[in-house]
Amino acid sequence: MRIVAAIHPPDATRKILECLGLLSRAPPLALAAAARPLKFPTFGSIRGTLVNLMGAEWVWLQRWHGNSPRALWPQEEFPNLTTVEARWIPLNRSSKVSSPR
Repeated sequence: MRIVAAIHPPDATRKILECLGLLSRAPPLALAAAARPLKFPTFGSIRGTLVNLMGAEWVWLQRWHGNSPRALWPQEEFPNLTTVEARWIPLNRSSKVSSPR
């Protein structure tokens, strides 16, 4: 498990989820800013970047279990930060208790 922790540090995801929790409870103006297109090459917005990070974690977990997903989740499935948080928290919990086949 030390190798897994080195590749996938639990503190990194915890910190992202803490920031996501703060962002999802921000005033409406800040929420609009999280969906605003960014001016440099990214995944479109802060929300898009978070969806990509979460999807990458899901793919990593799926591959850990011997599955090979063909695509990440589409950003459209997560119209706001609350929906990202609602999917990521259980995903993070399952990655902590999962073990390979």
